[in-house]
Amino acid sequence: MMDFPSGVKSHIFVSWLHPFKEQRLVVVGGKKMAVFDELTEEKLFLYPHKIEWQQRIPVARKAEAEVVPIEMSEPLRLECQHFLDCITNGRTPLTDGYEGLRVLTILFAAQESFNNGCRRVVIDRIEREKTRRENIFAHPTAIVAENCEIGKGSKIWHNSQIQDGAQIGENCVIGHNCFVGAQAKLGNGVKLESNVDVWDLVTLEDYVFVGPAAVFTNDMNPRAKYPKKKFPHLGKWIPTLVKQGASIGANATIVCGVTIGKNAFVGAGTVVNKDVPDYAIVVGVPGKIIGWMCECGNKLLFENNKASCSKCVCKYHWEDEKVVFVGRRAEDLHKS
Repeated sequence: MMDFPSGVKSHIFVSWLHPFKEQRLVVVGGKKMAVFDELTEEKLFLYPHKIEWQQRIPVARKAEAEVVPIEMSEPLRLECQHFLDCITNGRTPLTDGYEGLRVLTILFAAQESFNNGCRRVVIDRIEREKTRRENIFAHPTAIVAENCEIGKGSKIWHNSQIQDGAQIGENCVIGHNCFVGAQAKLGNGVKLESNVDVWDLVTLEDYVFVGPAAVFTNDMNPRAKYPKKKFPHLGKWIPTLVKQGASIGANATIVCGVTIGKNAFVGAGTVVNKDVPDYAIVVGVPGKIIGWMCECGNKLLFENNKASCSKCVCKYHWEDEKVVFVGRRAEDLHKS
């Protein structure tokens, strides 16, 4: 079944297994019905049938068919001739590539409806989905919800799931067996390695790296019997923020409610249960600061509250118990 904005509805039935050969198109109008029957000698008919109401009961008044004379010719020859005429005169053909695309869109919608229990499918949504699929890569085994946001150039690999409402920026990489929740937010250039679940209220800013099997949480006192959505008076989910450029090592656990600072580095297996400052290196259970790291990933060594990265052109100051990015060394700018 197809519904059109004008209110017109259509039903298409096609089967190679049907016991009777039929090639028939019926168009029902307000006053008459038009029937195109490929298997009859006269191809086109008009039926001026009417409905009359007698004592509040509809009674069909059928009339004889009116034959509409049409010139008989070979369809394929006419198509080829029309195509040549359009080339010669510079006209747009009646059935061009765009018409073919529209036909394929309808067939795709029909197949999608059939695959999903004959539920209603909106053609505009299919066009939007097609455009989105052209701008991203999603492996055939990935489950990408209809109403999530995924930026151009992002890739979603094997067996990953993106829920409705999730926000993923441009040029992100979602490794295999990952999950992104409905209220999760990923900035541009984020990379999730395999087996990472980003739950609701977790925000990863631009260029955050998350290693394999790292764990995020959003519930400080979870109970299977008392889920927060059903019993909000018992508590609520708690947000977690990972700031731009931070890296989280494999198998690290991030307890909900913390903020991991800009360009911070969390070592593999670390349990983070409190905020991590910008540029800090945190390792252990629970996590402790053991040093500081440049945005390029090189460890910083401070002397007299100053540090310059030995691998790039960045320099830093130690001010008010925190690392502050100062700029780039002027003498090395030409190397960057």
